[in-house]
Amino acid sequence: MKSRVTKAKLAASILGCLLILGCAAKPTTMKNAKKYVAKQDIEKIISLLYQYQTPEVREYAIESLAKIKDKRAVKPLSSALVYRAYPIATRKKAAWALGEFGDARAVEALITVLKEERDTLGGDAAWALGKIKDARAVEPLVAVLKDSTSIGWSAAWALGEIGDARAVEPLITALEEGKEIVRGDAARALGEIGDTRAVELLIAALRDESKYVRKRAAIALGEMKDPRAVEPLIAALRNDPSIAWNAAWALGELKAHSAVKFLVGALDDDPSLAWCSARSLGKIKDARAVEPLIDALKGDPSIVWCAGKSLGEITGEDFGEDPKKWKRWWRRNKEEFFKPKKSRTR
Repeated sequence: MKSRVTKAKLAASILGCLLILGCAAKPTTMKNAKKYVAKQDIEKIISLLYQYQTPEVREYAIESLAKIKDKRAVKPLSSALVYRAYPIATRKKAAWALGEFGDARAVEALITVLKEERDTLGGDAAWALGKIKDARAVEPLVAVLKDSTSIGWSAAWALGEIGDARAVEPLITALEEGKEIVRGDAARALGEIGDTRAVELLIAALRDESKYVRKRAAIALGEMKDPRAVEPLIAALRNDPSIAWNAAWALGELKAHSAVKFLVGALDDDPSLAWCSARSLGKIKDARAVEPLIDALKGDPSIVWCAGKSLGEITGEDFGEDPKKWKRWWRRNKEEFFKPKKSRTR
């Protein structure tokens, strides 16, 4: 790792020399900068990173390089990221651009910044490492998980994106001991990784004092699809209005038939919960939900489309959002859906 940091610092020094050599040059106007971008002249756009350029032009160049995604820009952007003479705003923009590139050649520079910068720039570096998804970043990200600033929660998010099992135990510790935002993002990351070692702790986190943590835990349990989470999620749906729609969403991911009556009961609740409940009923595909979903077609306009879609998923039919057509069809076919599977003719 030491050699990687040395390389990144060397690149920054080289860039610094180039910047010093060019510092007497005349800054490029924004008008000319836009011409370079319109022509996608990569070499000239890269030249806009030099120190003698105005911050406005330099950051415009970084944004443009991120959109064009020409790989020749990765090394200059990496050097700009670690070059301390640049303003933080420029370096933050470079970190963002490298994340958008998703190129592994930027990993060493991003790790350097993650280790050395204890401010929002370090958090931006962590975010970019999560976008790149390179396993070399796991240990450096784990090392900053306890940071209470944006670095800690960005590291948790990044570890979830990378999905490496080495991060599970540190993330479990972060969920148990970290600050609120870090705990929430640790829960999310554990759901992304999907390691069953985290299930019981995530279930316990449904009762965390922080609403943010509870929401993240519910979503994580839905992503993990472990049946142990069904009953605790039903309890959250029924008893915790602050995370009810997250629990409803998760129960749909789990295809929990035991949750159908509670999801049906939520169709008359506030629109966000009703929408999530209608969606989850379509995921579960339980015929008991058909009539309540037909009734929902006459309810709040915000869930009508979702109710119609879920009816299609359960029945295999498509009558859109027309409750009359659905009712007529259901009267003729209802019995088929409640026959034992072996005797059903459809």
